[in-house]
Amino acid sequence: MAVAVHDDTGGGTLPEAADPETALAALGIGNPQLEVYGERSELASWSGDIRGNAVNIIVDGVGTGHQEARVMLDDFAFEGVGKQHLGALPHNVFTGAAQVTRSRFLWSKGLVLEVRIDSRTYSADTAGDSAESLAPWARPLLTES
Repeated sequence: MAVAVHDDTGGGTLPEAADPETALAALGIGNPQLEVYGERSELASWSGDIRGNAVNIIVDGVGTGHQEARVMLDDFAFEGVGKQHLGALPHNVFTGAAQVTRSRFLWSKGLVLEVRIDSRTYSADTAGDSAESLAPWARPLLTES
């Protein structure tokens, strides 16, 4: 399936943005089109409903010349995501192939979302120590250990 990428800055085509859009389409999203911003079209975003939950996705570094990007899923920011994994990361999270664990950071508690793709594990953390600290879509991913 070909997915059109909207570029409101005139920056050109972004084949890398098609991967998250294809992943969103596979999750049943009717209009998975990412909005692309910036002079060199390096930032893309999408907001909408995934399985009854409001979700915001931002991908920073989708423009050409980048080998990795930052992917933000609500409060979770994944650094250094390989371009080849831009579609698999949101797909794995929203199909339940990810987990949230509790962690301690120096003087505070946190929650870590981990996603394994091929031989890489991506992780992102957010403050909090309970399911109520998480976005509703992330709560089922919280492990008890």
